[in-house]
Amino acid sequence: MSRTAKVVAEFGGDERDFCLRWGELIELQESRDAGPAWILSKFGANTWQIQDVSEILRLGLIGGGMVAMQARKLVRAYVEERPFDLGGDTGLAILAVRVLAAGLHGSPDEPEKLEGRPNGSTTSPEERSDSPPSSVVAS
Repeated sequence: MSRTAKVVAEFGGDERDFCLRWGELIELQESRDAGPAWILSKFGANTWQIQDVSEILRLGLIGGGMVAMQARKLVRAYVEERPFDLGGDTGLAILAVRVLAAGLHGSPDEPEKLEGRPNGSTTSPEERSDSPPSSVVAS
């Protein structure tokens, strides 16, 4: 099954696309000196660091299609200059968790699709065939 890692969320006064793909996850791992799953677990244990939030959001914006310099500028203005917006039920740390979790597990906002099957069909072409079943047995 396949999902993308895209999250659409309000950030910096507009709806933005966030996506952590392979390259962004590698960069996150290198910049934070920790694997993405470990970083995600730090949020659950409430041991995250503020740089975790800024890096996840910056890289998520880049993966979502934003130019790196613009992503850096937005994160500086709406994360680094506003540390009081990090916590709480609607804080930026929650957004960072959503973006990172989607990067690792797929976005829960999108339906799962079966790979290699048109329209997500669970029936193979052979199962729909009018021809008799094969009598060959695999050994």
